Amino acid sequence: MLLAALTLAALTLCPGDAFDKAKDKVLTRTANDLISVAKWCADEGYGLERDRMYGLVLGLDADNKKARHALMYVKGESGEWVQSEEFAPSRNSGRVDFDELEEREEKVWGRWAKSLVACIEEHEDDLTAAERERELRVILARFPDHAKVRRELGYVEGWDGKPWVTPGAKRAHERRRQIKAFAKDRREQASKPGAVELEDYERECGVEWAGAMESRAGRVLTSAGAQEAELALELIEAAPAFLADVFGNAPSLPAGMRAYLVEGQDPLPRLVAAIPGARGPSVKGVGSWWTRGNVLLVGTSSRAGRLDMVSSQVIHHLLRDSFGISGEQGWAYEGFSIYLSHKLCGTRLSYSVQPSEYVEQDKSTGQRMRANGASWLRMGHEILSGEKPPNLVFVFGKDINQLTDVDLMIGYGLAAYLLEAHADKAPEILRRLGKEPAVTVLEDVLGTKIDRLRTELAEWLGEMS
Repeated sequence: MLLAALTLAALTLCPGDAFDKAKDKVLTRTANDLISVAKWCADEGYGLERDRMYGLVLGLDADNKKARHALMYVKGESGEWVQSEEFAPSRNSGRVDFDELEEREEKVWGRWAKSLVACIEEHEDDLTAAERERELRVILARFPDHAKVRRELGYVEGWDGKPWVTPGAKRAHERRRQIKAFAKDRREQASKPGAVELEDYERECGVEWAGAMESRAGRVLTSAGAQEAELALELIEAAPAFLADVFGNAPSLPAGMRAYLVEGQDPLPRLVAAIPGARGPSVKGVGSWWTRGNVLLVGTSSRAGRLDMVSSQVIHHLLRDSFGISGEQGWAYEGFSIYLSHKLCGTRLSYSVQPSEYVEQDKSTGQRMRANGASWLRMGHEILSGEKPPNLVFVFGKDINQLTDVDLMIGYGLAAYLLEAHADKAPEILRRLGKEPAVTVLEDVLGTKIDRLRTELAEWLGEMS
């Protein structure tokens, strides 16, 4: 029982004499009510439950003589309570009617909560804000869904089965819905593309193009059909307007942009050789990259993967040109782009986390984050709430090629936190991140130290996931 852990000291803090006396009456009556339940347990032969009830009484009144006697305590030479060596824990005889027991016990705690709330309200002027909150949270520890106490503490009704959340979390959730709506609207507003003729080098590169489309956003060729080309152009055209909605600026893509999407990576070297001025990726095995400034090459086996790469690479480009965010700021470059791309295209299938001889990847985290329906915010909460949470300063110091899956979870969670909970400050943070150390920027703009930010982020991720 949770209340067994609430000691007399926790329950009898004394903000003022009047409140202290009124609260003592509540605790005395509650102790007597629990003793009545203990006696009922004894009459029914529920010895173990009887002892538990008396233990709860001692949590309210450490010197309660009836409870001490029942549990065979005696006064020691120095006046402290000592349990007799003859005491042996009682046992239940027969099957316990737990429904009846729970009903009786809940009636006691319900009366306790109602009386304590009334006591707090009656003596509100005697309590500081901190003392009042502390007393209310004692009730909340026993009744997490106590509507009146939740409202008194400033909580509001949540969403998707969450009964109560902080106002800040509710605003962040509304901002998340707004960002999703921005993405949906911009995709729906994208212009209708038309078919385009192949140029000589495109025709002669050795790839059999099944779709060649063009819109005001640029030109897309794909080996997987016209529909894929249309979807890619939709994402490309929507992305700058989507980011303008989110940040309030007006980013743009390079003029004459072209994207080539192929099934698998085998055709990519032939494309690089055929496209005038094109170069291969700086890291082997990469499935998508920009070349020649305005040409995007994408190669992977699934359509969802190719479209995901288009979305994330376009947003990478926009973040780099608009804010100066690059792979040097690994957590921000990946965290913000994956968050925004996920809202735009609906998937998180590609990210630039590379193995390193100096960094050991967390395989279990990697497997979980790739699972269908994985909650990256929940995973970030678990990581930051663990026994040994990562040091944010170290995460901020890594470039994109050093990021582990754990670092990526933190970057994604922090990006979500800044875009949803601090939407008004996110543009300034991004502008400065391209020029200044992350610790300096975040502490200055958010007004909190990094260690405290880690705690706040962990709590927020838990509440939002």
